[in-house]
Amino acid sequence: MKTRIFIAIVGSLILFSVSPNSCLAEVKATQKILKIAIQKGNASDEACVRFRTSATTCFDGSYDAYKMFSSVDSMPQLYTLTNCKEQLSINSFGDFTSDKRVTVGLRVGRAGNHTIIVSMLSNFAGAEFVYLIDKTTGEMIDLKSTDMSYDFYAPVKGVDTSRFELLFTAASRTVTETEEQINTSKKELICYNESGTLVINNLSTEGITNLQLTDLSGKVLLFKTTENSEDITIKLPYTLKGMYVLQISNNQSTMVKKLMF
Repeated sequence: MKTRIFIAIVGSLILFSVSPNSCLAEVKATQKILKIAIQKGNASDEACVRFRTSATTCFDGSYDAYKMFSSVDSMPQLYTLTNCKEQLSINSFGDFTSDKRVTVGLRVGRAGNHTIIVSMLSNFAGAEFVYLIDKTTGEMIDLKSTDMSYDFYAPVKGVDTSRFELLFTAASRTVTETEEQINTSKKELICYNESGTLVINNLSTEGITNLQLTDLSGKVLLFKTTENSEDITIKLPYTLKGMYVLQISNNQSTMVKKLMF
């Protein structure tokens, strides 16, 4: 097995990490790989997320590589976090059978316009979807579409691990009418579409709550994170007509409701 050495020079210090796998090493026909890059002008930086059966959710010395940051202040840099909050340039997870969310970290050298580009998306089946979620704007970008890039404005320089998230999802998940009540109040949860705005009343959850709207094929149309909210309004990305599925979840339970628009 080949060993790759990743080196970064910071001032008079030389930092390195060793990984026996590059992102593309030993790629099997069924191995799922996503490579994304951040770009500003001629400067760019790349990270890789992949799925391997024997990988774990934290750093794996056999599969992953730590992020080595550039000392060039103007260089935009991108990485992802493990479940243990480790910063990686190559991040491997076990096979996913349900939704998998991966935090994307940015280190922006200069405020201004940037672009996130997909340079490789391999072996994700037709019924599997990959999204980039911008929590600042509320946009959800389908990375399997023909235009695999996203332009955004970074208002300040520095590190940001709260804005972007990758969502890997299998559309074959089962949708049921079973409701495990996550609203702490005894009021009935009310959801409806009012002039292109999704209105949710009587949510009344404690802590962080994720709201996800999908069509019946499982394609994610909207994702939003809220905290300690009872009444929420969300502008829908475009006109929706027909049956849709709203999934509301926190760290304790999940509720699924079918909505007709």
